[in-house]
Amino acid sequence: MPSRSDLLALFPGKDVPVAHTDHWRPFLSRGDRTHRKIRIATWRCGLTGAQALYLDYNQGEVRYDEVLREGGAIGMASRFFRTVLRSDLFSLVLYDELLIEGPNAILAAHPSKEYLIYDSDGGRLKIDLSSAEGILSADWYDPPTGAKTQSGETEGGMIQTFVAPTQDHDWVLHIVK
Repeated sequence: MPSRSDLLALFPGKDVPVAHTDHWRPFLSRGDRTHRKIRIATWRCGLTGAQALYLDYNQGEVRYDEVLREGGAIGMASRFFRTVLRSDLFSLVLYDELLIEGPNAILAAHPSKEYLIYDSDGGRLKIDLSSAEGILSADWYDPPTGAKTQSGETEGGMIQTFVAPTQDHDWVLHIVK
């Protein structure tokens, strides 16, 4: 997976989305692509200018039980971007600098209206919501299942702390006005 800085370098000034042509194959040993790594890459690319991965579940010794169990996480990300996200995915601005704490998290936002944070290992996040006024709602989404856990309301205009429902698991935090 390219680093966040590499992904960001591909983003500015592009009129069309970037697609990575390296095959992401979980059933081949080369490349060490696991379902978890594919899920993380899907979210990281989605929050970095709607970049796309080339997923390839048809090579190697395909284990259909894993495809059914793990492949749904890719669909969950796609459904989230299409139906839960209030802003257009392309209108989100990359704002990692709003993350005060959360070393494995990335953030994209429609400033003062909507914030989307992907954290690949759960835990504690501190987010600068200074530009957002009023009350915001925050929900956690479990990337493998799409299950939603309400975090409740929080106040804009300051730095806020959020704690993922579990650690050592990836989570999506969605904050909206």
